[in-house]
Amino acid sequence: TLILRFFFRKSLPLTNASWRRALAWLRARPMALSLALSVVWALVIWLYPLARHYTFGSTEDLALQLQALWTTLQGDLFYSSIRQMSLWGEHFYPTMLLVAPLFALAPGPEVLLLVQVLAIASGAPAIMYLASQELPAQRRDWGLLLVFLYLSNPCLWGTVTFDFHPIALAGGLWLWFFALRQTKPGLAWLCAVLALGCCEESWVVLAGYGLYLIAAQRKLLAGLA
Repeated sequence: TLILRFFFRKSLPLTNASWRRALAWLRARPMALSLALSVVWALVIWLYPLARHYTFGSTEDLALQLQALWTTLQGDLFYSSIRQMSLWGEHFYPTMLLVAPLFALAPGPEVLLLVQVLAIASGAPAIMYLASQELPAQRRDWGLLLVFLYLSNPCLWGTVTFDFHPIALAGGLWLWFFALRQTKPGLAWLCAVLALGCCEESWVVLAGYGLYLIAAQRKLLAGLA
């Protein structure tokens, strides 16, 4: 709304009161706005890897996961004929079992790529939720700037547009862990467990959190644990 009003400001002049009302409406709903932005971002980004796949641009990674989910539904846990073994012999990601029911309902690359972009996009509301706790009350809407920086990160685009990788699902889960660890620790640690189940590399984040507890919070036992 603000962008459209800016471009049409000469033909449709607005009073300062109108601008204030528009800004107040947005500032009063930062969480809802960040959620809407993340959903729109995910759906737009999702179209790119999907088009890439259907124009024969995807690589082995997506093929491996598609076949592994199909063989899992047939009773052969994440077996790959390309690798001649279970993919869990290379990387361990039990969280992917939660994707299997969705794949059973809609087998194909669409559901896998959509799950990946939604998992990463969910980090935006997590950032906004964390900002609402840490920033002063009169500055909580500034968390939207962090949301924009997150969703505009080219590294993030590269992650979601280059095939499918289970470790990518951990991004949003870890952000929700950090956002919820003070207010809802039980739910936060559930996110952490699911993130750890996305691939063994995810343990690096937990190790970093342990070092933070030791160095910054002086919680030696918790950090070691």
